[in-house]
Amino acid sequence: MQLILSETDLEKMPPELRRSLLQYLGGAERKTDGAEPGTTALGRAQATALLREVSFHRDGKALHSLLKRLASKEGAEPPTRQLLADALPAGTQKNLQRYLTTLNRLTARVLKQRGAKLWHFRRADESYAVHSATGKVLRDLIPVLARSGKAEEPLWEG
Repeated sequence: MQLILSETDLEKMPPELRRSLLQYLGGAERKTDGAEPGTTALGRAQATALLREVSFHRDGKALHSLLKRLASKEGAEPPTRQLLADALPAGTQKNLQRYLTTLNRLTARVLKQRGAKLWHFRRADESYAVHSATGKVLRDLIPVLARSGKAEEPLWEG
């Protein structure tokens, strides 16, 4: 039997599957341009599960605002502490660090990996960055969730 995988096939695979496959084949995992040290790349199903956890969380509105800001456009600079605080609803800016910690905790829960992190603090430019693959998946999913209405099932039900 012969199996042929293209670069796009590898990119579409969930990160754990790709890592396991490359490890099994004896090759080293490719270093992606957008790989942020200390962060975890989320696949579509994992990002959907994270959005679900955020929407049912008691601080869901603030966490959702932070996710939108963290998933900023590719090529744009990662958001600074002030930009993240500005994204929060009025009166909740003082809880920014708690919300960021909650996002990392929810990410670890969704991935079932202790220590998995959604974001990484860059000391050099004092910004918060996510893995580029995670940012892209979140940018694709957040508008879908925003468009769903009463007549449509939530993103995680479909």
